[in-house]
Amino acid sequence: MVCSEGWCVVSFFGWEFGGASKDIYTILSTLPTMSTKSIRLSEETYRKLVEVAGRLQVELKRPVSIEEAIKYLLRRKISDLAGSWDVSDEEVREIRESLRRGWREWKRYA
Repeated sequence: MVCSEGWCVVSFFGWEFGGASKDIYTILSTLPTMSTKSIRLSEETYRKLVEVAGRLQVELKRPVSIEEAIKYLLRRKISDLAGSWDVSDEEVREIRESLRRGWREWKRYA
């Protein structure tokens, strides 16, 4: 069992489905102020969650729990992404034209 900041990975097992290998983690809350809940995550999801926690730890310059990483992901808004996409003038033109076509089609059937 691996524990950190009130969370423990209590079980791990691998299985195959249709030739694809899947690894499942069960995460258990051990904080006394919380009820205990278990969730199952694929290895890919678990690794991505750990990556998010790692990036937060670097940004905040302190240890970050899995729970804190989940809360961070849950409170993000689309506006948090503003300016994060490096888009060319051609891509902007294509997006605008696609939106215009979509709205025309929608209005036609509305």
